[in-house]
Amino acid sequence: MSRSKKRKHSKKYRRRILLSVIAAAAAGLLIFWEMFYIRHVEVVGNTRYTQEEIQEIVMKGFLDKNSVYLSVFRNHIKAEGELFLDSVDVEYLGRDTVRLIVTEKNPVGYVSLEGTDYYFDKDGVVLGEVSESSALEPGGTGLAGNTPEASSGEEEQEEENGTEPSLEDLPLVTGLGCASAAVGEKLSVKDDSVFGTVLALNRMFKKYDIQPDSLEFSEDLTVTLHYGNVRVDLGKDTDLEEKMIRAAAILPKLEGKSGVLHMEDYTEDTQNLVFSQDGEQEDSLEES
Repeated sequence: MSRSKKRKHSKKYRRRILLSVIAAAAAGLLIFWEMFYIRHVEVVGNTRYTQEEIQEIVMKGFLDKNSVYLSVFRNHIKAEGELFLDSVDVEYLGRDTVRLIVTEKNPVGYVSLEGTDYYFDKDGVVLGEVSESSALEPGGTGLAGNTPEASSGEEEQEEENGTEPSLEDLPLVTGLGCASAAVGEKLSVKDDSVFGTVLALNRMFKKYDIQPDSLEFSEDLTVTLHYGNVRVDLGKDTDLEEKMIRAAAILPKLEGKSGVLHMEDYTEDTQNLVFSQDGEQEDSLEES
């Protein structure tokens, strides 16, 4: 065999070897992908986002559908552009199963300033904002978190189409005297104790299923809850648990009425509560 034929034969042989290696690698990758393709997802820790929303946020790319890749290379995911989502940790449970452990931000209420709602936490720090005008636009959520300014049109579109969490269980808080607000900054109020009061009341609203339309503070920090045309005057931040237990029992009787339920002087010895109907005589209310 001539030298030129030997070189051609050698090249063909090396090419076959290379193609065989590439084919074997591709087959191995396909087998690996199929074996570790995520078919089952467990989501824990989510209260404002559904399981489907969390999966959509975490598993955006092609490789994110692989349990090994997701749990090794993206095991801690910081949420960008999500109003109340802080991060998601990925736990490997099996070759086709992962657990997504959600850490959410915890707003306790919101203030409304010039057409924008600012959601704040127990320390009064603004976590995010919702623009009422943006929320009314077709396809718009109006959500904005404490995230860097988008650097491309694609990122801006992604943020605009962000997941909208549930906001219905958060009370509108009025009377705080805030002239302005900004994401990441603390609301300026004359007494920080109001934030503790909002936190405590918000827990009770959920516990006793009596979410008000709004929560109002007066200048002397007395508290009034608004339920339609019924106002519940709680007075100062004292005996709030006992007051809310009684309010939960009385409020169904006041449906359709307009006036003030007086609980500002409530003590554990109080038997009857006074309801002052607007334009009418006071009524004494007793739990049935």
